[in-house]
Amino acid sequence: MTEPAEREGKRSGRFSLKVLTGVVFAVVVVWFMASLGVALGVRGEETVERFGVAHIQDCERSATRFWLVHACRAEVTWDREVRGKALVTSATVASASELSGDVDVVSMESVGRRGTLHYTTLPADRPQPPFSFGWLLFFLFVSAIPGFVAGWFAGKGIGGLLPEPKEKPKDWRGVGRRDAPGTNGRRRKR
Repeated sequence: MTEPAEREGKRSGRFSLKVLTGVVFAVVVVWFMASLGVALGVRGEETVERFGVAHIQDCERSATRFWLVHACRAEVTWDREVRGKALVTSATVASASELSGDVDVVSMESVGRRGTLHYTTLPADRPQPPFSFGWLLFFLFVSAIPGFVAGWFAGKGIGGLLPEPKEKPKDWRGVGRRDAPGTNGRRRKR
């Protein structure tokens, strides 16, 4: 009589492991696709704020973008002052390739959530993106499906490697859940 309950607990635990790994894989795949979109230069609605020349100090690959994007620290001399911003500033230039020396850059302005303005410094001679921002969003949502499926099967494989449970699950008092039918681990009133 206790075997079906024990099997049900085992199935429930293995099912949650599959779902958890599926969600983790889906998030990682979507994150990778977003990083690939940034590396290809796919962006939303942006306007040019100002142009300048950046003197590159050093570059390193960005781990938050799966090492697909270089983040280069630079001292930028802008062509004009805008909204009280200085003519010479330090900025991080995002590029698909490593930069060195003096590079022409452009400051792009975009509107974020709740109307906040975001500024991104990019090389002026960057290649045009192969597809629009709408297509990137489509690819992000579609890529979550194979990521979840791959994670589901990875969770199934991991679940097969885990040892079998040794005893029945117990509630917080240490009493077996199925000691008496209909009590769900509680003592009967006398």
